[in-house]
Amino acid sequence: MTNRYTSVEAVGTFTADAVTFGANRHDLDVISEDITPERGHIYPATSTGRTKRGRIIGPKSWSGSIEAPLFPISVPSLIYYSLGSSVFTADTPAVGTERHVLSQAITIPNFITEIGRDDQGHGYTGCVATGCSIDYAPDATMTAAVDVFFRKEQPRTALDAITFEDFDIVNRAFGGVEVTPGLGAVNATPATVTFMEAATVSWTNEFSDDAFSLGSEFLPANIVATFEATGSFDFRFTDTGDAYDDVVSSTNKSLNLDASYGAGATLRQVIVRSDSISYDSTTLPTDSNQRYVQTVEFTCENASGAGDSAAGKPVEVEIINTQDNTEFTA
Repeated sequence: MTNRYTSVEAVGTFTADAVTFGANRHDLDVISEDITPERGHIYPATSTGRTKRGRIIGPKSWSGSIEAPLFPISVPSLIYYSLGSSVFTADTPAVGTERHVLSQAITIPNFITEIGRDDQGHGYTGCVATGCSIDYAPDATMTAAVDVFFRKEQPRTALDAITFEDFDIVNRAFGGVEVTPGLGAVNATPATVTFMEAATVSWTNEFSDDAFSLGSEFLPANIVATFEATGSFDFRFTDTGDAYDDVVSSTNKSLNLDASYGAGATLRQVIVRSDSISYDSTTLPTDSNQRYVQTVEFTCENASGAGDSAAGKPVEVEIINTQDNTEFTA
C-alpha cells in the first residue's frame, strides 16, 4: 500500500467530464470503497440457433459504496450530498464553531470523485449519493456508509499527495461511548436512555439509474423521486418492557442520537434525530440462558414542527464543526 484516499467535491453539472478540484476539496480517510463498473452488454437471442449472437454495446455505469469513520469534517459533506439541504448558522453554539442542519431536499447535489488506489488515481464524474447509513455501537467507531452512483470513469492520473491529520482532541472520529441516545414522546424532545446497545439510521433516494437516453452510453441526468428513512436499534430488555409494548400498541416515538466531544470552540458534534419514528417490528428471542436483547425496526415519519426537527423532515443530521457553509457544501 503506497497511497490510498477518496476525494470528493460538489459540482454544478451532472454531465461534466473533468475531475478538477477547487479550493474546497474533501479528502476522506475511508475504511473501504467498492466501486463496480457495469458494462451493460447486450447479447441478442434469435431463432438462428441455441446460442446468443455477438455482443452489442449497451449502457455503462459505476456504483458501489464508500464507508468511513464519521469525522466532524469532510465525511459530513458526503452525508450532505445524500440529503441535499443544509441550513447554516455561524458561531453556533459557540464563537468559532459552525452549525449545519442537514435534511432531504427536492434534488441532491452532483459531485466529482477521485480514488487513489496505490499507484494511480481513478477519477469519476456525474457522481450521486443515493443513500446513507450511520452505525452506532459502544465498542466501535461511529461510521457512515454512503451508497453512490457514478456516471463515468475518466482516464487515470498520477496520485495526488494526500495526508491525513492524526486523531487528536479537536478533530477525530467519534467512539460509541461518546453517543448519548434519547427516546421520547412523538414530536417532542427525547429523554436520555441507558438501555440502547446499538443503532442504525439509514435513508435512500429513489435514484433513476436506468433512465438512459438513445444515442449515449452514459446516464444523461440526476433524477430522484421518493426519499425514505428507516432504522433499527438493540435494547437491553428491561423489566418494564416499554419498548415491546410500544411496538404492539403502535406508539410513535422521537429519537435522538447525539455524538459529541469537546466544549466551547473545540466542540465537535453529530446529531441524528427523527421527531417521529414508527415501530414496524421487533424480535425478542430466547437463546438458552443468555440475557434478552430486543431488536426494533422502525420507519421515520415527517416531523410536525412541534419538536426539534423542522416540519416535513423525517430525519435531520446536525453537524457542529469549524467549516463555513461554502466550504461544507462544496
